[in-house]
Amino acid sequence: MIEILVFFGVFGVQLGGERLGAEQQVADWETVKAAERAARDEGRVLDGVAPGLPALLRAAKLQKRAARHGAALQGADAAALADAAENLQTAQPASAQAEQAVGELLFAAANLARQAGVDPEQALQKANEAFCTAAGPVA
Repeated sequence: MIEILVFFGVFGVQLGGERLGAEQQVADWETVKAAERAARDEGRVLDGVAPGLPALLRAAKLQKRAARHGAALQGADAAALADAAENLQTAQPASAQAEQAVGELLFAAANLARQAGVDPEQALQKANEAFCTAAGPVA
């Protein structure tokens, strides 16, 4: 009986037929997922984000989940983007420092996309297509 209540609660309808608001649906969903993580002994909120996802997509999902749970996203804003770009300019090419700076830059860019309500993976795909179109035939 409890599982049925949770099932209906997640999809926006209580047994009495009353519709739930979006915020309540999200809260119910998070409750269900927290119980599933506890059953799997996954205590950390970010543990459920698949490590096999493409890196840009995973960054966006990690940030979205962290923000939803009230975590402060250090190093994931416009200032972090500028800092990472500056660090990249001073790094030796192909060094560990350059790799770290590029990673920080991409992570910050994914967060800015999330804040703008844009899927960073899709945005990058469109930018790639625009580049190919603009480049025209390359000899």
